[in-house]
Amino acid sequence: MEITSPYGADDLTNDDGGFGLSMVQSGDVIYICCYTGQIPPYKLSRYSNTDWRLTPLDYGASGGPFANVNPSRNITVYTNAWRPWSPTGATSPDGTPTTSQLCTITANSSIFSSGMVGSLFYIEASVDYSASVPQLIDAWEQGKSFATGDYCRSDGKYYECMKGGSTGSTQPTWTSGVHYDGRGGVPWRYATGGWGTVLITSVTSASTAVGKVIQELPASVANSGFATSRWAASDWSESNGFPTKVTFYKSRLVFAGSNKLWFSVASDFENFTAMSNGFEVQSDDGINVQIEADSTSTIQWMASGSSLIIGTASSELTCSPSTTTSAFGPDNIQIVQESKYGSKGINAIVVGNTVLFVQRAGRKVRAVTADYQSGSYSSTDLSVLAEHITSTGIVDFAWQQEPDNVVWVVLTNGELVALTYNAEQEVIGWHRHNVGGVVESVTTIPDPDGNRDDLWLVVRRTINGVSRRYVEFMKPAWDVYTQSLAESFYVDCGLTYKGDAVSSVSGLSHLEGETVTVTTDGAAHPDVVVTKGAISLQWPSSIVNAGLPFTSELVTLPFQDSKIKRVNKAAILFVNSLGGKVSDEDGRHADTIETRDYSDKMDKAPGAYSEIKTIDWPGDYNLSGCLKISQAQPLPMTICAVYPRAWTSGE
Repeated sequence: MEITSPYGADDLTNDDGGFGLSMVQSGDVIYICCYTGQIPPYKLSRYSNTDWRLTPLDYGASGGPFANVNPSRNITVYTNAWRPWSPTGATSPDGTPTTSQLCTITANSSIFSSGMVGSLFYIEASVDYSASVPQLIDAWEQGKSFATGDYCRSDGKYYECMKGGSTGSTQPTWTSGVHYDGRGGVPWRYATGGWGTVLITSVTSASTAVGKVIQELPASVANSGFATSRWAASDWSESNGFPTKVTFYKSRLVFAGSNKLWFSVASDFENFTAMSNGFEVQSDDGINVQIEADSTSTIQWMASGSSLIIGTASSELTCSPSTTTSAFGPDNIQIVQESKYGSKGINAIVVGNTVLFVQRAGRKVRAVTADYQSGSYSSTDLSVLAEHITSTGIVDFAWQQEPDNVVWVVLTNGELVALTYNAEQEVIGWHRHNVGGVVESVTTIPDPDGNRDDLWLVVRRTINGVSRRYVEFMKPAWDVYTQSLAESFYVDCGLTYKGDAVSSVSGLSHLEGETVTVTTDGAAHPDVVVTKGAISLQWPSSIVNAGLPFTSELVTLPFQDSKIKRVNKAAILFVNSLGGKVSDEDGRHADTIETRDYSDKMDKAPGAYSEIKTIDWPGDYNLSGCLKISQAQPLPMTICAVYPRAWTSGE
């Protein structure tokens, strides 16, 4: 299935080499932002397994967010209409009159541009009376006469008189529909809280725009004599740009761009109205907040936990309620700077209650954790023990929680490295993984059975002299309890045949012309070349794994002394292993680890072993005493301990 998207190749990699899209999922919907800020947010929706739709977020219907209200009293706007637009112009079910005519907004200054088309424009009444236009919107009071179509102000809201008469004894305070203000009184329709919005459909000049009234405007602004300085353009438009990051926090969809944060209405992810009841800010309304920091405060990532942790190019901050006695909202929010390491433009990952991010230079992975005693957050460098491994720079990483707590890291040179990280057990260990190609991106998703997380990679390989890009996933390590040895899979970019015994296997056209390593029913098979997408076997087999070869190596650390030494023997604890070689550190004097004994049948693959093997070690005298154990065959090997015995000389 292929879905047309608005993203080009340049949109997929940001200026730091990281993935250019930010995504967050809620059920069957994924919200997507692009780092360029030139593409509106999109959402990918799954209607069925075969029906996926990528559509732009309808930010014109989101009720906001808006930039700061115009601060200059000298720049004003007015309109020629105030009633909501509808295709038919019919009265809505709640009694609100509508119009099918478009609204023209006129400004006394050049405030409009073509990039505002498709965005909302906020207009608020700033005066209800003008000397140049002798018209007054009266305040409601009991026993006062109003004519049909008159407006009044009551409880900070605007109401329209639907039938003339004298007012009753009940002051209008409702926020929808038409209601009488008492027995024998006047029917009043709630109109607006003093402000409304227009969806701009065209810009005819720098001072004139045309659009549809989305939320009813105060009637007074539809008159040049009541021009208002209380207006604001949308924060999201082709002129002002679009969000670049997205996440969730406290039941709100959160977008970020540059150094601003936009929170949706609580539990209403596509509604960013700042006053959802139309006239006052409430705790569950949308939030529009700017990070007050220096010029390098561009938001690079967001991660949600008990606080919303924010990484910028210069610092790390947290956004949270300022008090725990009331709900998080527009009047209960604080942003606190926690540290000043700065971040590279790579999306952070959440590991349990810890957030991992890449420091600004791109060579260190830092862990942000809460310090509940001090009430702040601390940041720890996880690369300090192996800075050489990430020295070329990091461009992507992903967290694989099951089964082994591994952070998979892509370097700028296309290498794949990983960090085994378990903060609870104080385990931090870096390791390299040569996949025989250039790794461009990684991610993890749950296995269909839910028993583990699968690592997925985009790998660029040179196959038969041609550069090709493959989407691959890493098979899990051999599970001795549920799988036979024949099902162990230790090849790269490979495939498995399982069925009746055969002497050839096809379906390998993606490795055409390459020499592949093969296992047949658990035994190592001589390497073969893929020809016309197939390989021939030297004996019939029912389970065949074929793919590109790789070599796994373990080199022990040097002895902590300055004596000349030679390791002549070592006891190695193997678990569920088969095959392999031992040698000195530089690979000289290699010797095969014996895997067969007199009881093994010669026409059957030997079984895996779990035991301590005492091996006479080849090699010379040297200062380090390092040992190398390698596995070049497509067979399992797990080493739990190495006990060397060394002869030393000198003082």
